[in-house]
Amino acid sequence: MLVDIEGAVAKPGIYKLPLGSKIQDVLIIAGGLSAKADREYLAKNFNLATKLTDGAEIYTEYFRSSQGRLTAKNIFGRSSCWCLDKY
Repeated sequence: MLVDIEGAVAKPGIYKLPLGSKIQDVLIIAGGLSAKADREYLAKNFNLATKLTDGAEIYTEYFRSSQGRLTAKNIFGRSSCWCLDKY
């Protein structure tokens, strides 16, 4: 299956993973979170053990200090698109 990971990761892009892969698997393949990633928010709001589906898109937000709260949302209409957005 193909998974697109973008945002605050070392090597954003589209990766081929075996069926049953989890969010943690694609984060590892993408070289992990960048130095500017909001690690605390990701840890509190995402279950890294969640299984991915073919065509999944994951966006990891960058850390923003005192610029608003970051929230996780599922973008409906797209296959397993999980994003971290500012609201």
